[in-house]
Amino acid sequence: MEILIAILWYLQLLLPGVTYAQTDVELMLQANQPTIDMIQQDPMMTNQIMDDFNTNADDQTKKIIEEWEDPPPDPILD
Repeated sequence: MEILIAILWYLQLLLPGVTYAQTDVELMLQANQPTIDMIQQDPMMTNQIMDDFNTNADDQTKKIIEEWEDPPPDPILD
């Protein structure tokens, strides 16, 4: 999943400091599927995007991944 987040970051669809719901990310993936497929068919481009993401993405951007991958805690009901 990290590669898909990195591609959305590369396409400047994910912005630092913004929290995205899983449905928002899924809609972005669906809307940009042809471009994502094209990128993933090029191993050199995919590797470059991952390298750029791992090198340049700040902690806020990487937090997007954690927030998206980690489900929210269950609410406490009294």
